[in-house]
Amino acid sequence: MEKIIFKFHEPGKLNMKKRPGGSLISFYCFVTAFMLLVPALLVTIQPVEAQDGDFEASPIYFLTLRGGSEKIPGLGNYKPDGNKTNLTELNNKNPVDFKLNMIGKAYDKATEINILLSMNSMDAFGKKVRVRMIFDYDDDGIEDTKVDFPEYVTTKTFAVENVTLKPENIIGTFQDFRGLDSGSTGGRAPGGTVTVRIWRTDNQDDSNLIIYCGAYNRASRASIPYYKGPADNGTGGDGWTIEILVVVVIILGAVLLFLKTGGNKKPKKGQLREEGRGRRKSKGKK
Repeated sequence: MEKIIFKFHEPGKLNMKKRPGGSLISFYCFVTAFMLLVPALLVTIQPVEAQDGDFEASPIYFLTLRGGSEKIPGLGNYKPDGNKTNLTELNNKNPVDFKLNMIGKAYDKATEINILLSMNSMDAFGKKVRVRMIFDYDDDGIEDTKVDFPEYVTTKTFAVENVTLKPENIIGTFQDFRGLDSGSTGGRAPGGTVTVRIWRTDNQDDSNLIIYCGAYNRASRASIPYYKGPADNGTGGDGWTIEILVVVVIILGAVLLFLKTGGNKKPKKGQLREEGRGRRKSKGKK
């Protein structure tokens, strides 16, 4: 007796064909690349504040005191330590200049300019404080650009006052600082300087104002729109080179995938007829 073997087939499985999906995958890759490209062109990299031990480019410059007991005022792209001597006293006669040399830095239009002062009015409130940011682009002693901040009047005694001041008036235009290859010779270094000048306009002759420059972990700082070189910053604020590189890699990957799969190629009419005849012949033999 002949043994009968039943064969079961899932519905539609005999006529199913593998459909190449190269074209569809390439399309999705292209859409993804386009979605990444648009934000890359519109969004700038946001600057990050410098922290302890962080020497990366940042628009935040802390008011510092260098030179040990000499207490030379300056600006630094790092947070000063909490030594209790890191403070300076401001009388109503002489201003204090916190200065920094700038070489090869480009103006960053995306940076918001402001000053944060941490102060103590000591035994008398009502001290009137003024601040000015001065830019000398070629270190010739001429104030090329000035940013004035509104007057602040202290309101407390023997207490810390933290205040953030925003520009009240800007005189001049912002320029890029010269680099090391600018051809400058002589006693002056290439580039220029940025100065944060703080002074008082009140009549309290016998009472000083304390400005914290790290003492007791209280720091004063300035947001200055110069922290990148031209090679890093271009025209200022347009930091999307990495995003463009990612997009290019994705597009190249999509193209290579498309070439490898051959796209969604359709079989020719003659090929379909031959396949149909082959199926009919196999059924006849059975």
